[in-house]
Amino acid sequence: MSPANVKKHDWSLVLVGVCLFIIGIILFAMPYLTMFVIAVVVGTVLLITGIVDILAYIRLRGANATSGWTLLYGICNIILGLLFLVHPLVSSLTIPWLMGIVFFAFGIFEGAAAFRERSVGISTWALALASAVVDILCGIMFIVWPATFAIFLAVFLLMRGVSLVVIGYRGEVSQLRDNMLFR
Repeated sequence: MSPANVKKHDWSLVLVGVCLFIIGIILFAMPYLTMFVIAVVVGTVLLITGIVDILAYIRLRGANATSGWTLLYGICNIILGLLFLVHPLVSSLTIPWLMGIVFFAFGIFEGAAAFRERSVGISTWALALASAVVDILCGIMFIVWPATFAIFLAVFLLMRGVSLVVIGYRGEVSQLRDNMLFR
């Protein structure tokens, strides 16, 4: 039997898929707690990044012409990190707003690109326009109803979890990898 015909399950993908699915259920069940946890994680990451930036500044102070910017980034990251950690409830509202602005802006640019595609005869312009409308609507929803961001994230994780379980169980990634190795 050739390696291409052997079907292997990719249990690591199945495990990751199950974990993402479980996390998606938790996020869906508790959207406000989700945003609180995200705010604490973001605050911690910003604080750690700020400390690392300041340590890099101290270490590379004379060797780099942009080291002053590294110090400024470090100070800003520490301030933002502390704000997120001291006021996680307030911070948890800013994350969906920022993502709403990003989605809205991306939707505007994607819509403009869709009309450009239409003008040059690209047949998939309507799909790009539909995606732009969804992006704009998601952006508005994230700004007006911040909890929808957590629900959106939950649905994404649920869908991704299911797809990874199916792909992992079917062994498609393992088969592709093995076919590439044994050519």
